[in-house]
Amino acid sequence: MDTIFIENLVFWGRHGLLSFEKTREQPFAVDVELTLDLKRAGESDKLADTLDYAAVKDIVQRTIEGKRVNLVEHLAEQMCSEILEDNRVNNVSITIRKTRIWREGVPGVMLKRSRS
Repeated sequence: MDTIFIENLVFWGRHGLLSFEKTREQPFAVDVELTLDLKRAGESDKLADTLDYAAVKDIVQRTIEGKRVNLVEHLAEQMCSEILEDNRVNNVSITIRKTRIWREGVPGVMLKRSRS
């Protein structure tokens, strides 16, 4: 299986349980990794034979900038579900990092989902 990845997408949203997270936007950094068969695209050199990176970026952006939620796990699950609607994608991994919530480190989640 082949891989498409997008690293360090950063969008701003109001997600989290802490009071300031509900009222003040913060940046969320997102990495996406997809496994799918890219042989046809490699041979044809046509966008129609692969997954458009911009469409994946749009899913991430729409989710982060959309409705406020409590957990980044929920955001990642939404992204995984929408990306897996494309039948060409076999597996998806989403990593979301809250880059400014702590001075001492960067918390986040990584969800991996497969086509069932």
